[in-house]
Amino acid sequence: MKRLIILSFLVIVMTWIPAMAGTVVTSESTSNFMGNTITSINKMYFGDSHLKMKVSGDDTDSEMIFDSEKKQLWIIDNLKKTKTLITQEDLEKLNRKLSDVQKKMNEQLEQMSPEQRKMMENMMNSTGMDKLSGTSAETIYEKVKSDVKVQDWITDKFVGKSGGTMKSELWTVPWKKLGLKSSDYALFKSLSDFTGTITQVSDPLFAIGSGNWVETVGYEGVPVKVKIYSKDEVISQSTITGIDSTSFDDEIFAVPDDYKIQEMSLE
Repeated sequence: MKRLIILSFLVIVMTWIPAMAGTVVTSESTSNFMGNTITSINKMYFGDSHLKMKVSGDDTDSEMIFDSEKKQLWIIDNLKKTKTLITQEDLEKLNRKLSDVQKKMNEQLEQMSPEQRKMMENMMNSTGMDKLSGTSAETIYEKVKSDVKVQDWITDKFVGKSGGTMKSELWTVPWKKLGLKSSDYALFKSLSDFTGTITQVSDPLFAIGSGNWVETVGYEGVPVKVKIYSKDEVISQSTITGIDSTSFDDEIFAVPDDYKIQEMSLE
């Protein structure tokens, strides 16, 4: 996140801007979309009651700011200068809509011939829509190697397969060796509770701090490097490049006043 401002103690005192001790997680991601390679730098800022995720890259400059006390989530597009507020009520409505979509998708699948159903399931599997329909096969993870160095961590490598097909490779480290504080995990837990099943369907990493991590994701430890496969090809990968305890201006969690409000669409 290129808007991060780290203030020294002297500057803080001179300008009377309060600073907070926090954690910053930096990662790099690449993904392949329609023949194009998209790269991004991702940063996560953990404060006392706020969690901010920022993605900067090719034609992208977006933020997500979660307030655990107010139970609200802002989605911000710095290129379009727009902001969208998501409340608990919005997510409850979206959860109900997703349930309706899942029901209709399953009804349509039941009316298809075996050949048509197989073709549709393969298409949904390649796009990730199988998770919404509930037809996705379970991904089974197997630890294939230990003591693999990734950045400054010594990791265990897991391979995830579904129906014999490669789905992912993960390099994980134990919770206590990752570098996050218990308060950081508590913020993840608060966000997971806020979003409910929506993000846990799309990304099980939002189950961090839920207390049933291994049962939810199927492997031990927290990934510091991930590769995602489709049809035996890597379509995306991300690596945590650093976790730092630092102090930053509380204003980093501020929502721009001059951005246009864009209502959340449930259609």
